[in-house]
Amino acid sequence: MEEVFILLEVENLIKGGGGYGYKEYLDGNPWKQLKKEIGEEKTKKVIKLYSKVNGVEYDETREIEDEQIRVSVNDFERFVKESISIKVGL
Repeated sequence: MEEVFILLEVENLIKGGGGYGYKEYLDGNPWKQLKKEIGEEKTKKVIKLYSKVNGVEYDETREIEDEQIRVSVNDFERFVKESISIKVGL
């Protein structure tokens, strides 16, 4: 359930607080931006969830700045919205 609150926080940051849109938020590397906004621990949870949903192998020892877990604007937006829907629906 904690993941839902983290994803809601991410969604609010992206679409509301600060005037960002998904495209602007993702400019470069969304993981770096998330780390700045919500902290390293929450960002690791988002990356872990993103990796699980998308079948990407995730190594927690890797640095967040490592851009091997790439995400497009559309994929990130869909991931955040759908993950919230799925988790809330359970």
